[in-house]
Amino acid sequence: MDEMIKIDAGEKGRLADMIRRIRGGGVRSITLAERTRILKLQKYMHPLYRIMAVMDGEYTYRIARNDQVCPATLLPGHLMFCSRYALTMGPERENIKPMTMLTLVFFPQYIRFLISVVEECGGEKTARHYWYHTAAPMSQPGWRVLQALNELVRKDSDTALSAQLMMFMYDYCLAQLLDDREEAGSKSLLTYHRIKSCMVENMHLPINREQVARMLGLNPSHISKLFNRYDKLNFNSSLKAMRMELALELVRENYFSIDEITEQCGFVNTGYFIKSFREFYGKTPGAFRTAR
Repeated sequence: MDEMIKIDAGEKGRLADMIRRIRGGGVRSITLAERTRILKLQKYMHPLYRIMAVMDGEYTYRIARNDQVCPATLLPGHLMFCSRYALTMGPERENIKPMTMLTLVFFPQYIRFLISVVEECGGEKTARHYWYHTAAPMSQPGWRVLQALNELVRKDSDTALSAQLMMFMYDYCLAQLLDDREEAGSKSLLTYHRIKSCMVENMHLPINREQVARMLGLNPSHISKLFNRYDKLNFNSSLKAMRMELALELVRENYFSIDEITEQCGFVNTGYFIKSFREFYGKTPGAFRTAR
């Protein structure tokens, strides 16, 4: 069984050394993972921007490129950038080889540094995941670089530029990590962060407050109290804002149809999605595309 283990603030040096090792090893190749239109595979899409690097060993994903599913083997020096909702399917457990991988996951509220370690002893494989969350969210410059990388994914641009931007992100995250002052945080604040993370990871589904409460073992009224305390918006408004932000990104890319965007953003029907988009942005999705 996989274990999730929190890294204490005093152990940040381990993370910093891994990032420096990635930077010092150079870039041999870049893999860019994107979304897929294949419906049966969309459950394997991940909602957040990620950057992955294997430190030791190897790990093979199945990813989407130009709506084709293909293998992508990560080795030391081979980096992978995943756009939001990129398809990333890992191997079956029996096919996983011993390895160590560092993944940077960019949540709205924080950066997650995730070390995944697979070991084999006596024919038995164990997987452990060590995580650290920054106390503060990433600032706008970092998000703009991720958005630029996302544009390069869609345009099949020169990977040399992608490599430069990814190296910038490693430097940026290293600085964020070293400057981070982990806040102990109250139990209620940590619970609020769990709720927001759950919303981000599941907003492509038709979720509501009661379903999120069941997922996290919370009372729905407690969720409302936490939003009143820590958020400018209530639960429903916050969830809708998340979905509309993703919708704008997908409309701008001009890759998915409006019906497909409706589904990927968790709206129950296209008419309601179009109405909501117009209320948020002053134009329908179609008019927004035509005006670009």
